[in-house]
Amino acid sequence: MTDTSEQEKDTESPSQRTVLLDIPPRLQWENNDGFCGETTIQSFGLYYGAWISQKLVRDINHGEYILHKLSPDDRRDPTHTLSVLHFTYEEWDWKNSPQPQFDDYCSWMKRCIIQGHPVIFVVYLLYSHFEYYDHIMPAIGVRFRDENEYDSNDILIYQNLFHDKQIERKMNDKDLAATRKTCRKHCGQGGCIPLNIDYGIAVTGIVDEDRVTLPVRLSVSAWNEPNLHPAYNEVPIEMDGNVTVCDLVV
Repeated sequence: MTDTSEQEKDTESPSQRTVLLDIPPRLQWENNDGFCGETTIQSFGLYYGAWISQKLVRDINHGEYILHKLSPDDRRDPTHTLSVLHFTYEEWDWKNSPQPQFDDYCSWMKRCIIQGHPVIFVVYLLYSHFEYYDHIMPAIGVRFRDENEYDSNDILIYQNLFHDKQIERKMNDKDLAATRKTCRKHCGQGGCIPLNIDYGIAVTGIVDEDRVTLPVRLSVSAWNEPNLHPAYNEVPIEMDGNVTVCDLVV
């Protein structure tokens, strides 16, 4: 078993391949500005063999998990939080990449996913108003013809953290990209990746300084985590977990 799973889709043309990582949809908490970043990390934690509560991610991050600091005094630090959780990562260089960044950003996401690394990425949403982005989501797959080049007909596969399904959109500026003012896609449609400045982090694995670990996947029986916030007052539940160890040599 390898780190990535290539699945043939009915929608593939004969010249296309699909790389789809084994990351099922999960449901985010909605209180306190939403836990989209935290739930994305929870999803990727399962992919790398760990259960991580949405609350734990927020506590470590000293607040809502967003992908860049909003001011020099902002204590929230997305890459530090990943390091505390013992993840390795590759961050999109939004500060130094030329604008508009959309094409290069899509090429970077495509490369990461083909390598087996899921990507935390951002979108604008219709009817929302934040300057940088409105929602964080997990990118888990890509359908493509040439793995070495950007192609505007490539398809990004991702989840919106509200629905138990995958979203597929062409990675071109007519379908997937927009500015703050021009985005006309709501969350159910998958939003719009910012045209000019993008934020993203590929989670590339776990810290393994001695290079002795094997890939481990964890799947759980529930797609949601009970929310103990007083507004919801849900109770803890038991979940069944299945652990898969990859690349074992017998």
